[in-house]
Amino acid sequence: MWISGKQIGHAWRQTRGFMKSTYHEGKKWANMIDGYASMFRKGLSAAAPMLQDMGAGEAQGRGVQAIQSYDTVRKQAVDLDEKGRGHYDRIANAVA
Repeated sequence: MWISGKQIGHAWRQTRGFMKSTYHEGKKWANMIDGYASMFRKGLSAAAPMLQDMGAGEAQGRGVQAIQSYDTVRKQAVDLDEKGRGHYDRIANAVA
Protein backbone atom coordinates (compact mmCIF):
# COMPACT_ATOMS: atom_id res chain seq x y z
CA MET A 1 0.00 0.00 0.00
CA TRP A 2 1.47 3.31 -1.10
CA ILE A 3 1.12 6.65 0.63
CA SER A 4 -0.45 9.21 -1.65
CA GLY A 5 0.45 12.85 -1.96
CA LYS A 6 -2.98 13.71 -0.61
CA GLN A 7 -2.29 11.71 2.56
CA ILE A 8 1.11 13.38 3.00
CA GLY A 9 -0.49 16.80 2.56
CA HIS A 10 -3.17 15.97 5.11
CA ALA A 11 -0.58 14.71 7.60
CA TRP A 12 1.51 17.85 7.08
CA ARG A 13 -1.51 20.13 7.68
CA GLN A 14 -2.37 18.28 10.88
CA THR A 15 1.24 18.42 12.08
CA ARG A 16 1.51 22.11 11.17
CA GLY A 17 -1.70 22.89 13.05
CA PHE A 18 -0.48 21.04 16.13
CA MET A 19 2.89 22.80 15.99
CA LYS A 20 1.29 26.22 15.62
CA SER A 21 -1.14 25.76 18.50
CA THR A 22 1.58 24.35 20.76
CA TYR A 23 3.94 27.18 19.82
CA HIS A 24 1.34 29.87 20.51
CA GLU A 25 0.39 28.32 23.86
CA GLY A 26 4.06 28.17 24.85
CA LYS A 27 4.56 31.76 23.75
CA LYS A 28 1.62 32.86 25.93
CA TRP A 29 3.18 31.14 28.96
CA ALA A 30 6.60 32.60 28.19
CA ASN A 31 5.16 36.12 27.94
CA MET A 32 3.37 35.65 31.26
CA ILE A 33 6.56 34.45 32.96
CA ASP A 34 8.48 37.33 31.39
CA GLY A 35 5.94 39.77 32.82
CA TYR A 36 6.36 38.31 36.31
CA ALA A 37 10.15 38.48 35.97
CA SER A 38 9.87 42.12 34.97
CA MET A 39 7.70 42.87 38.02
CA PHE A 40 10.21 41.06 40.24
CA ARG A 41 13.08 43.07 38.72
CA LYS A 42 11.24 46.36 39.34
CA GLY A 43 10.24 45.34 42.86
CA LEU A 44 13.80 44.33 43.73
CA SER A 45 15.21 47.58 42.43
CA ALA A 46 12.58 49.57 44.38
CA ALA A 47 13.28 47.58 47.56
CA ALA A 48 17.09 47.71 47.22
CA PRO A 49 17.61 50.76 49.48
CA MET A 50 15.34 49.29 52.15
CA LEU A 51 17.12 45.92 51.99
CA GLN A 52 20.49 47.61 52.34
CA ASP A 53 19.29 49.65 55.34
CA MET A 54 17.98 46.49 56.99
CA GLY A 55 21.26 44.69 56.39
CA ALA A 56 19.65 42.19 54.03
CA GLY A 57 22.28 42.54 51.33
CA GLU A 58 22.44 38.75 51.05
CA ALA A 59 18.75 38.59 50.07
CA GLN A 60 19.30 41.33 47.54
CA GLY A 61 22.30 39.45 46.13
CA ARG A 62 20.22 36.31 45.75
CA GLY A 63 17.54 38.30 43.96
CA VAL A 64 20.11 39.72 41.55
CA GLN A 65 21.48 36.20 40.94
CA ALA A 66 17.95 34.97 40.23
CA ILE A 67 17.44 37.76 37.69
CA GLN A 68 20.78 36.97 36.02
CA SER A 69 19.88 33.27 35.85
CA TYR A 70 16.51 34.14 34.34
CA ASP A 71 18.15 36.36 31.73
CA THR A 72 20.52 33.51 30.79
CA VAL A 73 17.66 31.03 30.39
CA ARG A 74 15.58 33.59 28.51
CA LYS A 75 18.41 34.18 26.01
CA GLN A 76 18.72 30.43 25.43
CA ALA A 77 14.97 30.16 24.87
CA VAL A 78 15.00 33.04 22.39
CA ASP A 79 17.91 31.45 20.51
CA LEU A 80 16.09 28.10 20.43
CA ASP A 81 12.96 29.83 19.13
CA GLU A 82 14.92 31.44 16.30
CA LYS A 83 16.49 28.11 15.33
CA GLY A 84 13.12 26.38 15.48
CA ARG A 85 11.52 29.00 13.27
CA GLY A 86 14.32 28.56 10.75
CA HIS A 87 13.81 24.79 10.65
CA TYR A 88 10.03 25.18 10.37
CA ASP A 89 10.37 27.66 7.50
CA ARG A 90 12.77 25.36 5.62
CA ILE A 91 10.45 22.36 6.05
CA ALA A 92 7.37 24.37 5.05
CA ASN A 93 9.11 25.67 1.92
CA ALA A 94 10.27 22.17 0.97
CA VAL A 95 6.77 20.70 1.36
CA ALA A 96 4.92 23.58 -0.33
